[in-house]
Amino acid sequence: MEDRLDSEDLNRLLTFQGYGNPGGEFWFVGMEEQGEGTALELRWRLTFGVIEDLKAAQERRENFRAGDRFNPERLIPTWATMCKIVLRLKGAADWTNRDEIRRYQVARLGQLNGETFLTEVLPLPARNTRHWPDDSPIHTREQYECEVRPRRIAKLRELYAQHAPRYVFCYGKANWEYHRSIFPDVSFEPVLNGRVLLGRNQYSVIALTPFFAYYLTTNELIDGIAGAIEALPRNVPFASLGRSGHPHTARDAEEILHDDWGRARRP
Repeated sequence: MEDRLDSEDLNRLLTFQGYGNPGGEFWFVGMEEQGEGTALELRWRLTFGVIEDLKAAQERRENFRAGDRFNPERLIPTWATMCKIVLRLKGAADWTNRDEIRRYQVARLGQLNGETFLTEVLPLPARNTRHWPDDSPIHTREQYECEVRPRRIAKLRELYAQHAPRYVFCYGKANWEYHRSIFPDVSFEPVLNGRVLLGRNQYSVIALTPFFAYYLTTNELIDGIAGAIEALPRNVPFASLGRSGHPHTARDAEEILHDDWGRARRP
């Protein structure tokens, strides 16, 4: 049996921010990763950096659980939904094609230098909200949520302010309250008969959606969300210039364009 993790181990686990590139265009914010939360699983996660490559991190799991080989080509419903959202918003005609979705999941989702960032309101994996492992370094789930969630939301708020992604998708209706608290200055409006809430600010469109299960976030709903986003008025000047992860005010953007155009006009 593995020794119980100590407070130093726990602090390292709680600093994990997510998979991929927080400076990318697309953020996906869930509640917590699916898992068992056992000491063995947490020891695997102690190999993580603050931010990890999704595929590389999963491939290391086999070192801690013999026979648990990660197959990157197996479509994971949550990840596949993320892939479809990205493909649809980028204008891919075949965004519902399983082979295209699989290619995106294998080659692009959660890459450190890519366009997506996968994060959670709670940083430790769990089987469900009712289960709590006996060998957890935190005694109860109630203690975990009360102590960790406020700090985690503050960290996500800080990360968001730093990177200002173009799109943020927060999934899981039961957690919309916590998702909204990451964006305290954003007003949300219901769309698609209330199945989705949309908000926006100078830099981002933020969508609160159902959980990313095939039967909840269907292709029809994804297309409807994308359509609602595309129908939003473009009333924020130069907002798309924040795609690099470094937001600019309209004045900054005007100065950048003035310099570029001025150079282009010089003989």
